Amino acid sequence: MKQSSNGGICSECLATATHGEKRFMKHRILLASIASGLLLSGCAASDVQSAIDQINTSMSDLGKTLTGNSSSNSGSAQPPVQAQAPAQPTAAPPAAKPATSSAGSAPSSAMSAKTKKQLEQVLECKPFTAKLDKDGQALFDKIWAANKAVQLPEPISVFGLSTSKVEFSQEGDVSMSRSYLPGISLQQAIKAAGLKADKNGNYNRSTKVGDLTAHVENGETTLDCFVSDYSE
Repeated sequence: MKQSSNGGICSECLATATHGEKRFMKHRILLASIASGLLLSGCAASDVQSAIDQINTSMSDLGKTLTGNSSSNSGSAQPPVQAQAPAQPTAAPPAAKPATSSAGSAPSSAMSAKTKKQLEQVLECKPFTAKLDKDGQALFDKIWAANKAVQLPEPISVFGLSTSKVEFSQEGDVSMSRSYLPGISLQQAIKAAGLKADKNGNYNRSTKVGDLTAHVENGETTLDCFVSDYSE
């Protein structure tokens, strides 16, 4: 509590004091008046000192009470609640584009065992009687429509040799089914497919479906099945 230069209560402090501080000042003024009255009435110095001590004790207790109330009020005060903006919906990430293979086509979902078997039969120049299911027909149509090498969703086996790139094409009345065999030599393909050299030095074998041959295309070994669609 601020005082004036002569020890009294400054008028500026009284004007800006809180309710509790004003009570403190009023009690101080009252107790000071009592002490002054005792001195003027001619009381003994010991009585006056005793009264002053009581005044000081009362002032100290009152000050502690006001300080405690102030601390209690400040401790219980709750910080203002900050209004929060409603959460914005998170945008879904863009759908990933299908990976494009080196053969220029995007692989689809995994093939069924039935479709793999039928594709292997066509590439080995063997007949198959089972009807293509929906997924198998979609894959065969895709290969035919590409008219170039197509990367399969997963590898298949042609005469025990792994391949994942095939091609279907048509020229006149002859259709061709080709399997690409990277990392396989021509002699390995000839042996696996059971081909024999003809008088011209070409390796081939006739089947119930067509003619199976092997050769190298741009440095890559292939097995080709040629089927004639011509009928008299």
